[in-house]
Amino acid sequence: MPAGIVVVGSGVAGLHTANLLARRLAPSAATIRVVDPVGRHAFQPAWLSIALGSGDPESCSREASGLLHPRVELVVDRVM
Repeated sequence: MPAGIVVVGSGVAGLHTANLLARRLAPSAATIRVVDPVGRHAFQPAWLSIALGSGDPESCSREASGLLHPRVELVVDRVM
């Protein structure tokens, strides 16, 4: 039976960790899920340009599922 790995959050660390695990572990070794309440990854360095009025908030974030390895499941929900 494969292990179940849950990564909390789709920030830089969460996405990187989940993708790294998906590349390094055999599919039979573990299932990998990322749990995030919004399901979008925000590019935080762009927040400064938004605050200064020259950036568009929509262009500074993407669907997290598009940034994940195909083996990683995105669960849009809160962690309690």
